[in-house]
Amino acid sequence: GAIRARYGDEGDYWTARAATMGPQLRVDPDALTPPLDRLRAEIGPETTVLDVGAGWGRFAVPLARAARLVTAVEPSAPLRAALRENAARAGIPPD
Repeated sequence: GAIRARYGDEGDYWTARAATMGPQLRVDPDALTPPLDRLRAEIGPETTVLDVGAGWGRFAVPLARAARLVTAVEPSAPLRAALRENAARAGIPPD
């Protein structure tokens, strides 16, 4: 965003990108593709996870099923909305 703003483009990259990604923003909380499979192997019921730049929840949503707590931080409003939707679809409470 800062680079785009420097050159006169005030748009949020992820706002435009999320609008075109559609179904690709859905998360299957049971699919453990690399590197998620390795991360999941290290997560237990006492683990706390911080996912910075969580996007649509590709890692946060599946890990929330195994960890004690996952805090997902996402600055982009469209991706945050997709993250909330994916978490809800997986039965993960919002807070």
